[in-house]
Amino acid sequence: MNKWLIIFAILLTACTGTSEKSEECITIDLATVFDHQPQEVALKKWAKSIQFIPLQTNDSILIKYISRIIKHGDKLLVQHDNRASVFDLAGKYLYDIGKQGGGPDEFSRISGLEPHDHLIYIKDSPIRIKIYDWQGKFHQTIQIPDKNIRGFYPLPKTNVILGHVPNLSGNAPIRFYFCQDTVISDSIPYYKSYTEPPFVMTFTYEFRPFDGNKIAAFKELFCDTIFKVSNDMKLIPYAVLDLGKYRTPEELRYNITIDDIKNDLFRTKTIPVIPGQIGDRLYMHNFSDKDTYTLYYDIAEKQLAYVQFIYPENSFELPEEAYFTPKYISNDNRYLIDWEQPENDNNPVLILVEP
Repeated sequence: MNKWLIIFAILLTACTGTSEKSEECITIDLATVFDHQPQEVALKKWAKSIQFIPLQTNDSILIKYISRIIKHGDKLLVQHDNRASVFDLAGKYLYDIGKQGGGPDEFSRISGLEPHDHLIYIKDSPIRIKIYDWQGKFHQTIQIPDKNIRGFYPLPKTNVILGHVPNLSGNAPIRFYFCQDTVISDSIPYYKSYTEPPFVMTFTYEFRPFDGNKIAAFKELFCDTIFKVSNDMKLIPYAVLDLGKYRTPEELRYNITIDDIKNDLFRTKTIPVIPGQIGDRLYMHNFSDKDTYTLYYDIAEKQLAYVQFIYPENSFELPEEAYFTPKYISNDNRYLIDWEQPENDNNPVLILVEP
């Protein structure tokens, strides 16, 4: 059978809960876990180590909201307000990676940011990616071969970028592109179309590559299957999330109403997001930042935990309702990472936890 017919068949079934899974594909049963409240767990008893890192900002760098955190060696990259700022592990500001502008080594805006080995890829526009190193030196610009690509994943130890096209209209023809420089080497179509929605909605985490370098994998927001990318550039189901009655079907986004938007419908839904894996544990949080629980599944033990991590006593005046909810994983797959905004409106505090 043709390679892409095989992948098409996998994609056709994988997001409908009826996948014929390969032997190594994991099924994670979430169908009943949300019938009860998460267990509160003291973070200091659960973790090997905890680091609170208050970012030392000044008049030239003020941070109120953080879109992405990447820990690489002894540096922390913080994406905020169309800036990619580098701090040391004490929270001292060092420099920015690139800057906003119209020059050849500048970007117009940051619409995506991904690490790749010892480089940083910044998606500058629908058709450009700017590449820098961790010292902030500009390397090159890559032209994206299709303007509909929103999410991108520079695959580890290759020169291949996996591009993702969200199905915003309901009838997008192509779901994934494999790109080498400006050339599309392969593509994978969407298996299903929907009625064009009255409102086009885009979401964070439409396409979420795993952090770290343990496994080249990703999850799409409304797909229940986590895929990994093999060395020969095939998509292989790695895990399936069985949400049962809590599953949010993709069809919902195509039947949205004004009232749904006003009521922030999707903030009330259960839509797991996967930052990645440390050891044998897959970590998950919910799409809605109003939810403060953490799920982690131990692949070796086949055990699922549904918890709220309570911060230890500290001096940062964190909000009373704050819980450690890991949204990022360090490049070396050692640390879980979250951040909090203190109630005294001081600088954001990054929290690094070694499980």
